[in-house]
Amino acid sequence: NRLEGHTAEVWDIALSPDGQLIASASGDATVRQWQLDGTLIDSHGHDTRVWGVRFSPDGKFIASASDDGTVQLRSLENNQILILDDHTDAVWDIDFSPNGQTIASASRDRTVRLWNLNGDTVAILDGHTGPVSDVRFSPNGETIASASDDRTVRLWSLDGTPINTLMAHSDWVADISFSPDGQRIASAGWDGIVKLWDQNGNQIEVLEGHEREVEDVRFSPDGQILASASADGTVRLWRRLNGTLIATLEGHEGTVIDINFSPDGRKLVSAGQDGTVKLWDINGALIDTLEGHIGRVIDVRFSSDGQTIVSAGEDGTILLWDVDGINRSRDIQGKTIEELIQISCEWMRDYLNTNPRVTQFERDACT
Repeated sequence: NRLEGHTAEVWDIALSPDGQLIASASGDATVRQWQLDGTLIDSHGHDTRVWGVRFSPDGKFIASASDDGTVQLRSLENNQILILDDHTDAVWDIDFSPNGQTIASASRDRTVRLWNLNGDTVAILDGHTGPVSDVRFSPNGETIASASDDRTVRLWSLDGTPINTLMAHSDWVADISFSPDGQRIASAGWDGIVKLWDQNGNQIEVLEGHEREVEDVRFSPDGQILASASADGTVRLWRRLNGTLIATLEGHEGTVIDINFSPDGRKLVSAGQDGTVKLWDINGALIDTLEGHIGRVIDVRFSSDGQTIVSAGEDGTILLWDVDGINRSRDIQGKTIEELIQISCEWMRDYLNTNPRVTQFERDACT
């Protein structure tokens, strides 16, 4: 499916916890809500480019971050919008705490702010000497990590007390990620290096091998594998335990901008500057290349059930890809005509037996 309506780049997408809604943030200054069938539910605006969007863990709120220096918090129950405007410059990233009661925002004004659901600032995390580009809550909600172009990662408590300053990289820290158990933090640097830290900020591993800037890092759902995406056109898979390289995924032409694991951890999806989305298995084998965007693909992720891939691009569109359909397309490659007929009959039989809209009369007529 193709979701159209934005008139500029889509910089960020988020899926609701129940997997039924998509929120998109765009350079056209709007945040839009969509159903998976492409129906536009709502659109509301900032004054200028919107960089980030998040659903609250309970799915009752959408928060968005904008170049206009504000965070907007929209209630999906009554459509009320609170404007959180205490930052003095662009807001580049946002995150909800695991319990959904606190919002963290990262700003070009060099601060991170914590807000409650009433829109009040509850803490100012002040210490970075450059713009703050990334902010994340730990899985238990007790620690906040922030990344900056001042080359550091800083750890904070919920009341804003500094815990540690990680002298992380020799260039901009582009991304940070907590492992699912909260015991490890990964940082990605424009110095081409990935680093692993423990929860207290002690350096554990230095992962070297990328030849250019590292743009994104993600832990697998079981926390045992770390994936990194780079401007060198590759994705690398590393073993968390000892930092050894598992596989190098090659195929994109130009920067790999975003990566995400499937919920079961068996697949990985990557978004490229080359306008493609690539689907890989966990061993690093390419499953399929998905083409449909014009220009860079900026964001990509799986639905909560792992059955849909959602991608957003520079062309202002959001594309939805059916994972089962991709697998089926792969399965028929190289088959004889007799085998293809058999496969199509099996697909039709499966459709008739599982689709609740098909009547028994129609099933009998087609057998």
